Amino acid sequence: MKSYIQPTIDNAPDRICLHIGTNDLKSKAPDDIANAIVDLAKTIQSTCGAEVVLSELTTRKDAHKESIKCVNKLLIKYSKEHQWSLVRHSNIMEKVLNRDVFDNNSDFYMWLRINLKR
Repeated sequence: MKSYIQPTIDNAPDRICLHIGTNDLKSKAPDDIANAIVDLAKTIQSTCGAEVVLSELTTRKDAHKESIKCVNKLLIKYSKEHQWSLVRHSNIMEKVLNRDVFDNNSDFYMWLRINLKR
């Protein structure tokens, strides 16, 4: 993940929102995903001083639903410990998802935009 964020860090933004982690659900444990997000957030803070905003993983209807809940619990804990803002997505319900996960679903993206603007 660190290599993907480097171009953003190079631009020295005031704030970086990390909305990441769902692609790792198939291959990593919830603790590992949350810890990787926290490590990336710490890297951002130490290299460019940007305010870090964590974004919860969004709900899914597939087998990874419980893992998302675990990751999100950890993100809540870590955001409090490090005084990072946290974007909550509890208003994104399964009914706005297509199939098992979201894909080009206007309702999902509407709620995501609303949450990120808060």
